Amino acid sequence: MPVDGELFVIHAGMESRLFHITENVQHLRAEKIHSLEYYTLNHNLSGVFPNTFDEVLEHFKGKCMLNLDRCWIHPDKSKNRRRYLMQYHGMRWKIR
Repeated sequence: MPVDGELFVIHAGMESRLFHITENVQHLRAEKIHSLEYYTLNHNLSGVFPNTFDEVLEHFKGKCMLNLDRCWIHPDKSKNRRRYLMQYHGMRWKIR
């Protein structure tokens, strides 16, 4: 989770390959993460940027089941935020 609490759908620890940066996304502000552009496997900029958890929930609402993996990194901070976002998107009944 970034220092300002916004949740993103990014595989932490892959920053070097995904964005060609050395910083850990967990130590960046959301504004910086929003500006990161993914690189392709051929090391070209892709035109694709990280999605927030909120954006992913809205996109997939009612379409599938989501498996939340690696949410344990900041369990106290992210648990309440995840629950709020899932309830906001009408997904409360799917929280386990």
